[in-house]
Amino acid sequence: FPSHDKAALLRKLEGRRPGTACKVRAWKLSPWSKTNELDTVVHMNSKGERELLAIVFTDAVGSSSQTALDEDKSLSMLMADLDSIRNEAAARGGSVLKNTGDGLLISFKSAVDAIECALSIQKAFQVRPRGQGFQHKIGVHIGDVIKKDGDIYGTGVNTTSRLVDQC
Repeated sequence: FPSHDKAALLRKLEGRRPGTACKVRAWKLSPWSKTNELDTVVHMNSKGERELLAIVFTDAVGSSSQTALDEDKSLSMLMADLDSIRNEAAARGGSVLKNTGDGLLISFKSAVDAIECALSIQKAFQVRPRGQGFQHKIGVHIGDVIKKDGDIYGTGVNTTSRLVDQC
């Protein structure tokens, strides 16, 4: 079945036991080449569905200490910053999966979109007047994740989190 036929894929996977693999035959169509048939293995397990994603973590620098000094102003600035990050991610096809308090966990299907989003966020925050928002550390990683209940887990997520700590 064509790779864009999600209903056919779901029918094929329906009823599979957790922990089993299912071979799926798909076709890649491109305007510059003939149809290429691809074999893909979709792995389902009881923990969730595995997927390769571009993962982005953001973290507001110094938000805890600033909030201790002036909670109302800090929270207002932080909410505005997080709204800006959400909007930029959405414009580039990202999905915000979690608010971490002073940052966001975002997933992208495309590594290019994830990097362009991170760069765009940093450029936008760089030109605003000092004191109008927080500086943000942003980590980007491509990794295998486990998707379950609208969240992602696994080594790919942990690695991205560690990258932010190194910024």
